[in-house]
Amino acid sequence: MSVTTTRNAVTCNALSVLADYELHHSGTSDPAPAPNSHPAPASQNPPEWPTDHRRVPNCRPINRDLDQSQRRIYNNNGEWAFITVMLRGVWLNAVSGVALVPGY
Repeated sequence: MSVTTTRNAVTCNALSVLADYELHHSGTSDPAPAPNSHPAPASQNPPEWPTDHRRVPNCRPINRDLDQSQRRIYNNNGEWAFITVMLRGVWLNAVSGVALVPGY
């Protein structure tokens, strides 16, 4: 029986791999623009509105005069059928009290 051995001449050490991630500065001395030159709009948030989290949107008061008939609920009949069948199955599973787990 014969044994085949190969020798790989390319060796890779950690310094050559890390050299790919070195920072290269372009040499331009132009200052970077301000990240947000537009001031944030003044908000009328209630005092209990959370501000300790990032990107919390401003408070929008409830539109009590909203006409629900003008809202589009489903994009097409296929979407309506899929969601209806899915939710009916969940409802049927909940009211029957039977888990669909083998061994029950």
